[in-house]
Amino acid sequence: MRTKLFAVAAVLSGLLAYSGAANAQFFGYPMGGGWGGYGGCGYAPFWGTTPYGDAFYGTAAMTAAAGQAALYGSMAAVNAQEVYGQWIENQKLATQNSIDISKMVASYRAENRPTPPTPEQVINFNKSRLPDRLAPGQLDQKARRIKWPALLTRAEFSADRATLEALFAERVTRPYATGLGTQNYHDILHATANLHHTLHGLLGSITSDEFIAANRFITSLAYEARFEADTSAAQQ
Repeated sequence: MRTKLFAVAAVLSGLLAYSGAANAQFFGYPMGGGWGGYGGCGYAPFWGTTPYGDAFYGTAAMTAAAGQAALYGSMAAVNAQEVYGQWIENQKLATQNSIDISKMVASYRAENRPTPPTPEQVINFNKSRLPDRLAPGQLDQKARRIKWPALLTRAEFSADRATLEALFAERVTRPYATGLGTQNYHDILHATANLHHTLHGLLGSITSDEFIAANRFITSLAYEARFEADTSAAQQ
């Protein structure tokens, strides 16, 4: 019995010694009088001092690095998903803001849109833009004579002035061939267009009042040609 106990104790002592040596080989070794700049007692930095220790340490380091890489990859994926989700929310907000602004603009325009004119107002406005017809003092159909403004009696207008006097005299003798669409109407338009052209050529040598009065008179001559001649005044 005593012999067996001594044997077990010897085995245990050997195992403990081997374990201590293995630990020393993996984690370092005693530094008696200093090593590589590390003075005093203690242990060298943690690396293996045997081929097996180096292999174990390298494998552990690679495993740790792989784990860290997987962790960082997972964290990056989570962050990317969060960023994408935030981008989606921003797009939704931008779209909603655009819709809200469009509605606000449409509402503002609807509230401030002017009231459309009535048909009567449109008719009156169009009438106001029409030139005036010649007054009896400007066109004497009984005497078959046009009373020209002073500016239009100048020599520059003599040819077209004579043409228009003959055309308006024709309106009295041939009233059935007057008015919109007739040859008389088109001939008067042509002659009055020539008068307008000559008048514009005098802009630098006449006053604005003279131009306005003469231009208005020529326009009224052309407008008068649209209507059939009134022969009642010529028969009196």
